[in-house]
Amino acid sequence: MNRNSFGRGRLRISIAALAAAAVVVGVASAATRAGNPPVNAGLPTIGGTVRQGETLTANPGSWGGAVPITYAYQWQQCDSSGTGCASISGATSATYVPVAGDVGKTLVVRVTATNTDGSAQAFSAATAQVAPPNSAPAATTQPSPTGTAQEGQTVTVDNGSWNGTTPITFTYAWQRCTPGTGSCSFITGATTAAYVIVTADVGFQLRAEVIATNSIGTSSVFSNLTAIVVAKGTAPVNTSLPVIVGDATVGKVVTGYVGAWSGATSYTYQWTRCNTSGTGCADVPGATTTSYTVAAADAGQTIRFKVTATNTSGSTTSSSIASHVTAASTGNSVPVTSLTARPDHLLISDVKFSPSPFGSPGGTFTIKVKVTLEGTSKVVSGALVYVVPAPGTWAKASQELQTASDGWATLKIQTTKSLPHSGTLVMQVRARGPGNTDEAILGGISTRRLVSLKLK
Repeated sequence: MNRNSFGRGRLRISIAALAAAAVVVGVASAATRAGNPPVNAGLPTIGGTVRQGETLTANPGSWGGAVPITYAYQWQQCDSSGTGCASISGATSATYVPVAGDVGKTLVVRVTATNTDGSAQAFSAATAQVAPPNSAPAATTQPSPTGTAQEGQTVTVDNGSWNGTTPITFTYAWQRCTPGTGSCSFITGATTAAYVIVTADVGFQLRAEVIATNSIGTSSVFSNLTAIVVAKGTAPVNTSLPVIVGDATVGKVVTGYVGAWSGATSYTYQWTRCNTSGTGCADVPGATTTSYTVAAADAGQTIRFKVTATNTSGSTTSSSIASHVTAASTGNSVPVTSLTARPDHLLISDVKFSPSPFGSPGGTFTIKVKVTLEGTSKVVSGALVYVVPAPGTWAKASQELQTASDGWATLKIQTTKSLPHSGTLVMQVRARGPGNTDEAILGGISTRRLVSLKLK
């Protein structure tokens, strides 16, 4: 969408504006120069033997956004089905050793990624139930289903990897899950590793419970979810936009991830070069793999990663949010104290959420934004305000609306079912003057601020 760009080229921001914008709203807020907070492109994972006394290790997953990115961890104990999770006191490193109180429970790790533009969170899938310290089966990797998530197609689950006394035998039980809710129910008769998708599965995701048994005991683990099932005869459906990961600077290599799709059997890729607002895109000749070396011709422009997904019913194309490209560093620099901003500079002086905290994944909330003239008590009318949540899989960007005569603009944010029930939703708020020229957008009549809404 055309509103996804976070500004163009160079930004001249006054020191006073940065200081004045550093206030707390919700959980945390900060003034930023560019809107490129972390965006999750691949969920965190947990490796190791899921057994009391064994060491588990968290992998943060894949993330896009301005680099460098740092990661913080919080391990959570959940019930045997992977829901009802609560944080484990003191379990904040990348590794965790299950204790006796974890036996029979499952574990999840929450990863918080942070860069200079903000923070975002992502959760791993739940582990198998923590096994007691003996030789009963214990899962070491999560099973995964393969196949096309489309009516009439067959999906097959592998066993994952297990430790324990051999031989180990496996049985299966498939579930139908409501997307984004964690609510699943068993499918009658679906008890083999392969499952043929039926009409009743359309609109749902599927997963399999893999049950491992040996002479000592039995344990089980749920597989990862399939994509959302689409009807027979439906072309692929994009459920989460492709993502660009890496430093979009001339000479650097960036990587594109396909996002999430339903009903796709194959993918093709194309990198595109766009104008500074992320529109007017043209294919870059020969740039048809998931990796791309940013070219000199991209400097000052934006790039997108375009994915075309195909199945027997047709093809669908979707592109990432535009990433702004900076020129390679020349080694020249100036001290920030020598910079002078234009006299007129917008300030996002107040932000209010309703309801706050928010606890309705798939529902909407409002964000009221007040815009004033920096260094004065005057409100600004007619300023264009726009809100971009991160990650985009949790909530959708708002429309761009004008502030009223009292300086306030009220915007609605639509969340998705993927919104978690705890943590925070980070958003970038932008206010700018109308018009499309550098003078209007970049000459001081523009500002940005990171805010966050507490989730419950």
